[in-house]
Amino acid sequence: MDPSFIEEVHQSYTFTDYINREDVREALHVPYYVPAYRDTYEGLTYLPNFEGSAWIYDIFYKYGYKMLHLMGDADGILSMRGFWKWVKTMEWPVTTEWNPWIYEFEDGSTDILGYQKQWGGKVTLATIHGEGHSGLLTKIFRSKTLVTNFMFDRPLFETSQ
Repeated sequence: MDPSFIEEVHQSYTFTDYINREDVREALHVPYYVPAYRDTYEGLTYLPNFEGSAWIYDIFYKYGYKMLHLMGDADGILSMRGFWKWVKTMEWPVTTEWNPWIYEFEDGSTDILGYQKQWGGKVTLATIHGEGHSGLLTKIFRSKTLVTNFMFDRPLFETSQ
């Protein structure tokens, strides 16, 4: 994937449109038989599971994969409390302390768009400030910036106006 199209992506696509593009699916090695991403799924049955998907993070970590855990920091359903509790059990070393994503607008005013913290140089928690679990869909610029920068190994909070 060529990073030169990033500005076009920021201006033209929703997250769902972007993640379902053929070139993006190919870059992410999504097999042809995997259905397109949808932001809502009706009719799914969820089973309670203490372990959830936490077990796979340790395997990815051991094999050196970088991982982005992206969430809203005001989520009443999937709270950050559970993430913090879980990540402590992993005993990964902190490589980047909790820090804000401060965005400066053309008029000189600033706003905090999110926060990040990193463990072992591989696992990054990034938040979309003031959002719940639908932050990926409601804060398009923020989510696209974070995901795109993560994919291209750029500083997570790098933005262009």
